[in-house]
Amino acid sequence: MANTIPKATYEQLETLLALQIDPERIVTQEAKRLAYGTDASFYRLVPQIVLRLKSLDEVIYAIQSCRTLGVHFTFRAAGTSLSAKLFRIPYSSH
Repeated sequence: MANTIPKATYEQLETLLALQIDPERIVTQEAKRLAYGTDASFYRLVPQIVLRLKSLDEVIYAIQSCRTLGVHFTFRAAGTSLSAKLFRIPYSSH
């Protein structure tokens, strides 16, 4: 599945997220993103941005920021893999 969201949108998202989340916990470097997109399964889904959130307020802010820009997001935590065991929450205009 090809990514249809423009790079500029992800740059906007990163800027918006950095208003409330420590930029050191916003991962955008390619090598680090690749590591987050790899597990013991056969799947590799490299994220555009990885957030290491520390509070419910940060989670809510991240969700609202993604919704504002129409960016889909996926929750991943300890014990989840890339083999269809995570949540991907798309937003539509409906």
